[in-house]
Amino acid sequence: MKFRTDLRVRYADTDAQGIVYNGAFFQFLEVARFEMIEQLLGAAEAAAALWDRVAVKEITITYLRPLRFPDRIVVETTVEKVGTSSLHLSHRVRRDGCEAEAATARVTAVYTNEERNEARSLPEELRANLSRRTSVPDSGTSEV
Repeated sequence: MKFRTDLRVRYADTDAQGIVYNGAFFQFLEVARFEMIEQLLGAAEAAAALWDRVAVKEITITYLRPLRFPDRIVVETTVEKVGTSSLHLSHRVRRDGCEAEAATARVTAVYTNEERNEARSLPEELRANLSRRTSVPDSGTSEV
């Protein structure tokens, strides 16, 4: 299942040439991941409480086409796999109304213990909810 997040390139996201600089893509992806969790949990407060414990372990971005101010963009987020304590996501960034990708990304995020910053199991309700939406179900989880 894909989650869609609509954003607008801000002037502050661009470099001196008016092109979105690489670091801004990390922010676009973070907003999309948070909004996905918010959609799943149904409340910003619940998503914020959970998201404080999620740490990005690995992120890979492939830049394909430039974005510019004031482009309207779409970030599509797909849950690829849900582990015991981790989420494996893919992102697709494109201009709204255009199918050509500006960037693609893969992210591994880990749910952590707040006190020791160690991996811990995802809350069961969230894990089950995410598992139902994966593009490739993990063992023991059937597709809905």
